[in-house]
Amino acid sequence: MKKSAFHKFIIAICVAICIPLAASACAGSVSSKDKDTVATGSESTEAMTSSTPAPDATVTYQITVVDANGSPLSGAYVQLCFGNQCLLPVATNADGIAIIETAEADYTVKIILEGYTGEAEYHFAEGATELKVQLTKIQADSEATEP
Repeated sequence: MKKSAFHKFIIAICVAICIPLAASACAGSVSSKDKDTVATGSESTEAMTSSTPAPDATVTYQITVVDANGSPLSGAYVQLCFGNQCLLPVATNADGIAIIETAEADYTVKIILEGYTGEAEYHFAEGATELKVQLTKIQADSEATEP
């Protein structure tokens, strides 16, 4: 074989092996006894529990983060958690929206934005996939006291 043909052959074999392996890692169901790491898209998290559905039952969750006036807050980090296992955080866009597509489950939501405070965690209403969260701006000591 020519050198370029050999390289193409090796690349074709690697692709033929890697794609099915990646697909099978994303498609399997996770049991509570399985403590291996599960990779789903760009997320990597330890196996959650047996009540976590198979990743092929994906749902799109939309979390909107606003301030006390209802204005959108961009750059807030939003995380979906199931038990003590959390997916990678997603930042809100200019409209204050974070969209996370993942397996359907009863997630809690954690939101972090420097200079703002809110609840430790939030919950979706039963069966809901959208959540609106209002954060409160932390006042600096100089802002809190008036002259």
